[in-house]
This record gives sequence, C-alpha cells and structure tokens, in this order.
Amino acid sequence: SVNSTFCAVRVHASDSNTKEITTNQEKSPDMTAYMTAVKQKIQRVWRSPAALQDKAASLQARLDQLQNASRLDNTEISAVMLALANADKQLQKYDQAETLYKSVVALDEKLENQTALTNALSDFANLYYVMGKYTDTDSLILGATSLSSRYVVSPLTPAPGRPMLT
Repeated sequence: SVNSTFCAVRVHASDSNTKEITTNQEKSPDMTAYMTAVKQKIQRVWRSPAALQDKAASLQARLDQLQNASRLDNTEISAVMLALANADKQLQKYDQAETLYKSVVALDEKLENQTALTNALSDFANLYYVMGKYTDTDSLILGATSLSSRYVVSPLTPAPGRPMLT
C-alpha cells in the first residue's frame, strides 16, 4: 500500500536492525503496530545509556584520530566535536559538553562556517536550557538566529541569470 511504502522510505535506521524492522513491516499490515515497533527499536538502540556510552567513546576515538593526523581537517574535527558534545549532553555530562561546545563555536568562527556555527550555537543553547542557564540560552539563540537570518535567501529573489517571479 502507499502508506506502508511511504513509511518504509521515511524510516532510515543506520544500524543492524534495519533488516529486522523492514521484515516486521512487511509482515504487519497494521501500520500502527509497525511504527510502534520501529519507535521501540530506536529507543532501545539509541537512547540506552550503554549505546550512548559506546557512541561517545567511538566519537572520542575518531576525534583523537583526526587531531593526531598529519593533515588536520578542521571541518570534520568540528563536526565530530559537535556530535561528541551532543552525546555528552545526552549522557548528562554537562561540563564536558559545555567545554566541547565552546571549542566547536571557536573553531567554526575561525573557519567562518556559518551553517556549522549556527548549528553549534543552537545545540549549545539547548545545553544551557537543560542546565537552567536561561540568560545564556537567550544570548546563544539570538546569535544563532542572527547568523541564520543573514544567510537566508528570499524565495522571491531570483537566482543569477533568472527572471524575477511575478
């Protein structure tokens, strides 16, 4: 059916459970049961403390590898540091996450990577919100919002060489 095909396309699990979930979906015509099974599987795999610990350890190993490489890829280092900060936040290791977020923001500013900087500021603001630092949250959100608004192109602005829409 169209709904089951749509759901199968929309659900992308990046782990070994993809095959099992797809098999469950094919066996069950009831989409509610299928979506419940998918939700439970994702929660078990991605939200369990052990899975988060493993993810954080893997990200830390990747970060160490990148930082010790003969040729630094600061863009990838920034992305891995942001993922590690997010994992630490989920693990409630707020001090470690805060330190990483500060490093990511500084690196993205140095790289002048506005998109990555906006994402980092938003995630950092979420950490401060969770920690109850609402004043800091507001300032980070304002920074992220002002950055993203500077780079938004109006849908009415034509691409170079294209006529203006009327």
